[in-house]
Amino acid sequence: MRRAILLLLLLPACGGEAAPLVPFDPAVAEPLLADVVDALHAGDGPRALAELDLLASRGPLPDGSLHYRALALEAADRNEEAEKVWRRELLAHPGNARAHAALGRRLMATGRLEEAATHLDLAAKLAPGDAVVRLLSGRLALLRNEDELALRAFNDVLQVDPWGEAAVEAHTGLAQILARRGGDEAQLAERHAATARKLQQLGAYMQSFQLRLQRDPRDAEAAYGVATAYLSLYTDYGDPRLRDQAEKALDYVLSLRPEDARALYNLGFVRAEQGRLDEALEISRRAVQADPALTAARLNLALLCLRQGRSDEAREQLEQVAAEADAPADRVRAHASLARMLAEDTDPAQRAAALGHAETALQLDPQDPCGLLPLAEKLRHEAAVGEPDTEAPPAPDTDSPSDP
Repeated sequence: MRRAILLLLLLPACGGEAAPLVPFDPAVAEPLLADVVDALHAGDGPRALAELDLLASRGPLPDGSLHYRALALEAADRNEEAEKVWRRELLAHPGNARAHAALGRRLMATGRLEEAATHLDLAAKLAPGDAVVRLLSGRLALLRNEDELALRAFNDVLQVDPWGEAAVEAHTGLAQILARRGGDEAQLAERHAATARKLQQLGAYMQSFQLRLQRDPRDAEAAYGVATAYLSLYTDYGDPRLRDQAEKALDYVLSLRPEDARALYNLGFVRAEQGRLDEALEISRRAVQADPALTAARLNLALLCLRQGRSDEAREQLEQVAAEADAPADRVRAHASLARMLAEDTDPAQRAAALGHAETALQLDPQDPCGLLPLAEKLRHEAAVGEPDTEAPPAPDTDSPSDP
């Protein structure tokens, strides 16, 4: 219930036709209802109602306050009363798209689908393109067994909000419809279901850290948790908005702890993704200085050095990881990068060293996660015949720093 209330509370300003309805955005009342809004964000309906009653005892409430009273009643699980207040609000402001959406949701929950459809149609006209309205339209289509309409609505949601709370239900709805169809679409249904589970898990994870930050704005670990949640979504979806949100959270961590090695390492990754390689290099060096044992930071620094032609510095960092990293996977990656880097050299001694690193990586992990076997075979053949292979060696793996 709380999530649905907050989604409706946070709908953007209404747009739509000027006639016959005059769009009304209840957010105009928020500056005078700050304590009410804070209570609603915390999911505390009784406190929000108490704040409204306190304000009412002091004088007339601002225009739009009925909207927030209805939200507070819902948060307090007083749904029948909330419905009455939604109707009063819509008598006062027929152009309140948020109220139409909220009432439509309530009507769906109680099986009054035709009336719900009327209110959702009005909400869609007043707030075209809004993710929550589209989501509710998809939910209604599912209840009415209108699968094609539901598919369109849920896909529209993902165009607007591909990774937020609305996306969880959209993916779940798509999975439900496609699973019913079976056949070739069953696999796609499972992918949507898996995405919904991951988004829900990350959303809960992020929300827990955001609540911690509300209680203690200096909780650097909570801020770091928010950053890593955004980065996890970014590596899956590639949406630059997610990367930029992660950047803000990392900057905040570093304002509290300027030499936090993990935050520096991840900020180096963000800078590299933004194409700001000089800054990424400097930040990655700071991460290594802050925690020499953070091998992920050394690996990223090495890859950044390779991208900028600093092969000596890259080799130094990779050799240290290969020799000292606790995690076998880190040592494998370091040996693999060294093998590819040294194989580009025409000096027989360097190519022999490349073979040594390739063979070490394969011994550490015979499954060959870095795809070294073709290079190793090439270098072995070269060593056996006593002359370099005329074919060019595989390019080093320097496309981007490692994931956070």
